[in-house]
Amino acid sequence: MAGADAVGFVSCLAFCGGGYTLLVIRLIGSLNGRKTVNGYHNNMLRMPGLERYVGFMRLRDKNNARTVGRTESADLKQWTKAIEVLRGDAQHQAYSMAVFRYADIYLGLVAIFRIREDRVHTELAWSPDTVTWHRIQPGTPIIGNSPNEGDYDWGCVYPAATPVVR
Repeated sequence: MAGADAVGFVSCLAFCGGGYTLLVIRLIGSLNGRKTVNGYHNNMLRMPGLERYVGFMRLRDKNNARTVGRTESADLKQWTKAIEVLRGDAQHQAYSMAVFRYADIYLGLVAIFRIREDRVHTELAWSPDTVTWHRIQPGTPIIGNSPNEGDYDWGCVYPAATPVVR
C-alpha cells in the first residue's frame, strides 16, 4: 500500500504473510500539514497497552529549525497529525531520535546537529510515555565524535534505530 497527502509525503507499507513489513523510503513533503524532510531517520514502535504504533520523524518549524515529531496509528494506514515532542536550541538542533523501550520507560538516542560546526553527536533522552521527553545532560554526547578531522566518526555520529540492549 502506498499513500500520499496533498503536499507530497509518500509512505509505503507491504503486507507479508499476515504481518506487516515497513518499507523504508526517503520521505519528502509533509505529514498531515507538518513539514518533514530527509526521512532517513524515521522509526516506529508498537506501544504495549496503547495498542498503537508510534512513529518518530524530523519536523521543521516556521524558522526551518529541526525538531523531533511524533505520530500514532492503530493500523499503520491512518496516522495522527505529527506533533513536536523534542527540540534543541537554534545552534544545537534535534536532528532525529531513535526510540526504543527499555524496562518500563522509553529511551531516545537524539542526534544533535551542531550548526556552527556542521557536526552531529548523539545524546540520551528518556520518556515515560513517548510524548514527554527529558534530555539527560544536554550538550553531553553519549556517542561522541572523534576529535581528529577526517576520522570516520569526526563529522556525524548516528545511533542504530534499535540498539542491542542486554
